[in-house]
Amino acid sequence: QMLASQVTIPILLQRISLGCDACAVWKTDKRCYASAEEQWTLQSLSVQTLAGLIENCPSVVHRMSESALPSLLRVVRCGMDFIQSDLIIADQNHPVLDAASNTARALHSLLDENVDLIETLIQQAVGSSSTQKTALPDVPTVVNELTALISNAKLTNTARLHACGAILSLRKVLVDNDD
Repeated sequence: QMLASQVTIPILLQRISLGCDACAVWKTDKRCYASAEEQWTLQSLSVQTLAGLIENCPSVVHRMSESALPSLLRVVRCGMDFIQSDLIIADQNHPVLDAASNTARALHSLLDENVDLIETLIQQAVGSSSTQKTALPDVPTVVNELTALISNAKLTNTARLHACGAILSLRKVLVDNDD
């Protein structure tokens, strides 16, 4: 299980990144809609698999947290851009909505009781973080992305609920650190 997740996670993160790279094309060229729908289906399945690994392999979570968080936040931004582009209808069951739900689930699972990651984000915010392989966002950036998910009425209730859970996970560690 450990070896499989060590191999699978980098592949998934690379796949997620490639899916986001295509986002700019989808926004500007509506002829790519069919391709975009297929890509969002693949993106959704990739993020769903990553969420499952996060939830079922806690020992791996701590090693991959710093690389997964920026990738997941990037999916949030790409998905929100796609949703705002009016390429999908509000009540349509589109793969981007599934991807948003799976991404919110993965973020919630990643942040849930992951004190090390959240403390790293806090250090990043105050500018005292050490040299890192991946540039991590600060806490306000993470909260802003999650708030965008919560406030978007086009998203499913599940996506919005997971985003709330992720914010509560952040808040719990922040409040515990103040004590």
